[in-house]
Amino acid sequence: MEAKAAGQYLNGMLARQDAQRRGFGYAILLDTQGFVAEGSTESIFIVRDGRLMTACLGTVLDSITRRSLLELAEAEGMPTFEGRIPVSLLDDADEIFFSSTPIKLLPVRRCGQRVLSGVPGTITKRLMNRVEEILQGRDRRFSSWMAAVD
Repeated sequence: MEAKAAGQYLNGMLARQDAQRRGFGYAILLDTQGFVAEGSTESIFIVRDGRLMTACLGTVLDSITRRSLLELAEAEGMPTFEGRIPVSLLDDADEIFFSSTPIKLLPVRRCGQRVLSGVPGTITKRLMNRVEEILQGRDRRFSSWMAAVD
């Protein structure tokens, strides 16, 4: 679960193919104990009552994007939680989004039969905007994330 190589992506790719056959764009994978873990090749974040939540390490890939979003949330004063997330929280979430290097943040509009309203939500949109500012070099707090390229 903590490595991209040696078939880790294969499991996620198979899950995405299964999700697409069922009419969904992405899959949500569970850990070995039945808690929300991650997307097929993305981290998953849930927002509930203004709190940003994601699965704990040991059950998911410790990706740079995941770490960066948690660091950004902390810098923005957003409460965060890393731990076991019951599947039922997907039904109670105010916002859900996936994140990875290529997609940055991808708001979830539908999860199972549930359609989320106001997508992207306030927190997701705020994080999306902040990430764009960082990537464009307009937020000096995160200049250490950038490397000069000639």
